[in-house]
Amino acid sequence: MSWVLTKQLTAFREQMSATFPNRDRSSDGTIGDETHQSSTSGHNPDDTSGSNPEWNGDPDTVAEVRAIDVDKDTGDPDVSMEDIVQHLLRLARARNLWFIRYIIFNRRIWRASSGWSQETYTGPNPHTEHMHMSGAYSQAADDYSSADYHLGDLVSLTNDDKAWILANVPPAVLKYDPGAFPGVENLNEDSDTN
Repeated sequence: MSWVLTKQLTAFREQMSATFPNRDRSSDGTIGDETHQSSTSGHNPDDTSGSNPEWNGDPDTVAEVRAIDVDKDTGDPDVSMEDIVQHLLRLARARNLWFIRYIIFNRRIWRASSGWSQETYTGPNPHTEHMHMSGAYSQAADDYSSADYHLGDLVSLTNDDKAWILANVPPAVLKYDPGAFPGVENLNEDSDTN
């Protein structure tokens, strides 16, 4: 059977890899294994016997997988998977992740249906090696390719980043902060326009 990962979850995987290029991918996953296939799971392609029975079928003919697992090792010593989960929850609580149903990590689950409150997860896999995210069951969610998880907000600027900004962004565009960008001179007396 040919299947695809939904567009909003594909965007998450791509943004994780772009933001954390050194991350471990050994616990990443999409399509379900035999254990998943013998039960109801978002890891099973829709319109199969193991897809979610809450939804009465998908209006398109594409076999979509609505769940993704992402290894907990980000490859960044300053950003943990716990940091990413809490970031996603802030976005979800601000209603910026309407296309996500739930998140599981480290024996905890957060669901859109419960207002993203934390609950104990008691499933057979404690999700201590990876974070699991399930997409909403709607065609709009499946097709949402513009999903932005703002993962860059978690990563600090390196000295190389700061040097590039100083070399490529006109000083008048930068709000003057002598501690943030040493070497940028105050162009005039009006600090609001610097």
